Amino acid sequence: MMANPVGRPRTNIRDLPDGWENIMRGAAQEGASDVEVRCLLGIGESGWYTLIEDDEQFCRTVKECKALCQVWWERTGRKMTMGADGNATVWIFNMKNRFGWKDKTELTGEGGGPMVIEVVKFGQGQTTS
Repeated sequence: MMANPVGRPRTNIRDLPDGWENIMRGAAQEGASDVEVRCLLGIGESGWYTLIEDDEQFCRTVKECKALCQVWWERTGRKMTMGADGNATVWIFNMKNRFGWKDKTELTGEGGGPMVIEVVKFGQGQTTS
């Protein structure tokens, strides 16, 4: 006699609505976040990550949708530079938070401390090679 499995079964591709790829792409082409897409598919966060881990087709579609989403946001920002309506501050924070954009890159030394720079002078008879 088999023991009863504990917990909920893992989410799989059959749990998604028909046309799930088109649903995902359509939302991503409008700049939708992963949370928005999950809601459209009717799955939670753990199901989302289970599908990414277990199903290559779903994983590829998620990667494609992330690119489509970023394209939408980049185009929106580009249009704003040409005078289109929009809120530049909201756009900038969105790009920083969703796509890792930064105003500048700060260099730090070991443990986040200051950089240590060693200056070496070459004397007579020494070469730099």
